Amino acid sequence: MAKLVWAFDISLQEHTIADDSILSGYDGGLLVCPKRFPLILKPRSLEHVAIVDGEMERVQPFLDTFKG
Repeated sequence: MAKLVWAFDISLQEHTIADDSILSGYDGGLLVCPKRFPLILKPRSLEHVAIVDGEMERVQPFLDTFKG
């Protein structure tokens, strides 16, 4: 989570209200998860993008072991 906050500016789209109520803001069932709401994820800088891309290249061989 901290790396997402480090890499991106995170905001809600205009005129959007996030429902964070414990009673109505979540979908129930086998897994409980927050309902979807529109976010804007904007990289903080080109340097942040380069670091994220470099990390992705570094871990891609490991992630490829999980392909079906």
